[in-house]
Amino acid sequence: MSSSSTDYRIWPARKVGTSSSIKDVLRIESINLCFDENGKTFQTGHYEAMTKPRPTKRPRQLIVRRGAPFQVRLLGSRRFDPTVDTMVLVFSIVSFGKENACFGNGTETYVLVSAATASDGTAPAEPAEPPADDWKATLVESQDKGQGKVELTLHITTPSYAPVWRWNIQFHTRLDTTDAKSMTEIKEPMYLLYNPWCKNDAVYMEDEAWRAEYVLDDSTLICKPASKGMRMTSWFLGQYEANVLDCALYIVSEVGNVKALTSGNPVLVTRALTGALNSADGVGVLQGNWTNNYEGGTAPTSWTGSVKILQEFYDTGSKVKYAQCWVFGGVFSSVCRAIGIPSRVITNFESAGDHDASLSIDYFVDDSEKAASGMTSDSIWNYHVWNEAWMRRKDLQNPDYDGWQVIDATPQQLSDGMFKCGPCPVGAIKQGHVHIPYDGEFIYAEVNADVIYWSIGNDQNPPKPLEINTAQ
Repeated sequence: MSSSSTDYRIWPARKVGTSSSIKDVLRIESINLCFDENGKTFQTGHYEAMTKPRPTKRPRQLIVRRGAPFQVRLLGSRRFDPTVDTMVLVFSIVSFGKENACFGNGTETYVLVSAATASDGTAPAEPAEPPADDWKATLVESQDKGQGKVELTLHITTPSYAPVWRWNIQFHTRLDTTDAKSMTEIKEPMYLLYNPWCKNDAVYMEDEAWRAEYVLDDSTLICKPASKGMRMTSWFLGQYEANVLDCALYIVSEVGNVKALTSGNPVLVTRALTGALNSADGVGVLQGNWTNNYEGGTAPTSWTGSVKILQEFYDTGSKVKYAQCWVFGGVFSSVCRAIGIPSRVITNFESAGDHDASLSIDYFVDDSEKAASGMTSDSIWNYHVWNEAWMRRKDLQNPDYDGWQVIDATPQQLSDGMFKCGPCPVGAIKQGHVHIPYDGEFIYAEVNADVIYWSIGNDQNPPKPLEINTAQ
């Protein structure tokens, strides 16, 4: 990070003309990140990084959700006096790769601490108007701890549009009468996640039961065909397990090539994930395999959850072998729930694959009533698994398109030159609005394509439809 305690950019003008007996700058001697309180407030206490002691024996790391205040307690060398003291927090991203924090683009920001306590340390009356959706830090309580030390309680609010990333926090103090400065920072980066509980967040989900199922639950069921009807198989999502959150953010940034500035946009993030989770374009988390030869890897049917897959990828950086549609779907939901995007796994039976945007599955029959090979790549799978993720589609400017979005990480069709699919509003698919981004035509055909048999002869005439099935 480029900022230091002497960086002129972080400081407002000094308060002058104030006489005070205070001669020493306020020093922050320790930082209490209030893991238990914040974990309960933000429903993040189950993440391995928040537990005590951590199974990985590493220092605890704070995980909170954007758009709502979290609590920090600072042990100060004395009371904070707003007439002579200035405190500024510096937030800066901590990337896995080479992206650096930069003031002015939202990846480094300076937050002036306001004193919301009276001189006796009591809390003031509630403000008349709700605070703006922006970075904010307020000193809400000061408590004497003996030997001249004072515990300062801050409420820190991040905006609902903030980058979903790892962040460092520095606490800068200045004594305005002398311009003396001091700085301390958290030892390990904190994590800022999407917030389905925040009305201003693009992934806000009103239904509490849905939030519990599609954000907090760490296991799910995947529906597959069976000899008699269908069967439900359990899949352990494991979004709270060691390194899964780190791996999820790594996939978003380093494999999906999402910059921190756009990491708070669920439309762009989920679209990038559909390409990042498969390795059909060369780099990705999982290698698909439909050959029944799984030498050198794990058969797709042997996976029962996402954790080992994500941990192996995070440890090695190499694609994990092997996957089919339900594996892609399970891992996608793990990554989404880890970073706070509501998601679920969907099964589509008799799933069509229309690869020429005709909205039909085309079969060609010659004069001998035999199927002509090589004339189409269309097909119908007995079933296919994909995902849905919940978000507002601000880019479409139509509330009918908010809510569940179809997203598919299984590599089937090129989109924008890569194997990506979605997000596309479920509402658009149901209404037949096939041109709504992204990949509406392909997704609509998967659930509603006509099946057309074409007659081809030796007379060089265009094929003629023999049979059209609209009910399959």
